[in-house]
Amino acid sequence: MDQVRLPLIRGNEPFGAIVERMRAANAAAVVRRTGQRFYVHGLGELLARQQTRNGWARDIQSEASLWRGAPTTFESGRGLLQTFFDTTAFNYLILEVRDADVLVVTRSEDMVRAIARAVVVCTCQRNDRHVFDPTDVRTPGTCNQCFGSLNCN
Repeated sequence: MDQVRLPLIRGNEPFGAIVERMRAANAAAVVRRTGQRFYVHGLGELLARQQTRNGWARDIQSEASLWRGAPTTFESGRGLLQTFFDTTAFNYLILEVRDADVLVVTRSEDMVRAIARAVVVCTCQRNDRHVFDPTDVRTPGTCNQCFGSLNCN
């Protein structure tokens, strides 16, 4: 179990604006709020969504529960938080919501390591739907789909 602060987005924000917010937060994930539900979306899902222009995922793997217990902090509420994860299928728990970001507690430290990192996205100069994580680029500087030039930043 660990915690990380992630940007809070609306579902209609443009892809470029979402990536910039992720870069500013040094986080490879964002939280999207829909009514009273929260969803954690990682960089890979965002890249796939940009390529296909599909809707947002809404499954239990990405849904985050909002903490509804007594006010607590990560440090003082470790036992309660661990009990939550031991008795539910959720991977994420929203501990605090602010205007621009949320404090997320994850089921495991590995989840935080995967998302608390710098964000680099490679975008094709010919087609803005061709976006990749740099580790997925087969030939450096070349788009995997149309072989156009990539800009990675």
